[in-house]
Amino acid sequence: MIQNVSNATQAPLAAPADQTSQNPGSVTYHTPFGDVLVDQLVEADFSALFGGGSTPQNQSNPAVATPAAQPVPPPPAAPTADNSVPTAESVFGSDPWVAKPTGTGPDGAKFGVNPYYFATRETAAEVAAMVGGTVVEKDAYLDPSGRFVQDQPNEMVQVADGGLINPGIVASFFTHGYSQSVVDQMILNEVKGA
Repeated sequence: MIQNVSNATQAPLAAPADQTSQNPGSVTYHTPFGDVLVDQLVEADFSALFGGGSTPQNQSNPAVATPAAQPVPPPPAAPTADNSVPTAESVFGSDPWVAKPTGTGPDGAKFGVNPYYFATRETAAEVAAMVGGTVVEKDAYLDPSGRFVQDQPNEMVQVADGGLINPGIVASFFTHGYSQSVVDQMILNEVKGA
């Protein structure tokens, strides 16, 4: 797509068709999206944008100059070892979450629960170090007074103001391919919302 836009030898996306008799200061352009009526005062910019670069035959305003085409910047470079995207495993080790956490229903049947809510103790300790908090255990996934109970407690992080954040959720921020600065902002938002 970028090559198509920056290739000056290709036909323009829009070509001037004719000067309209209804609007003498305007030109009609035929585009892939339909006819477009363009005032001659802005026509030069329109031509440059769509690769025409030329003025219509009937243009009578020589003071309006067509700007030179700007070079298209190259696409961003792929991440290297210096600016690689962090992953949950690169930050928290090979097992950031409890493997196959479960809950128990009122009839005694076991069911699986989302592991992203169940950080390991090591992951919780790492998140606590990041945000200046302490690790506490709590049943925070299912209501302990309810009929459904969780079989493992959540390793939670208590932040300075007493609020709790789930380090399993924080670890999941590293699974989306976001840059470190984006993940840092997400963690800050999590702490502020605690």
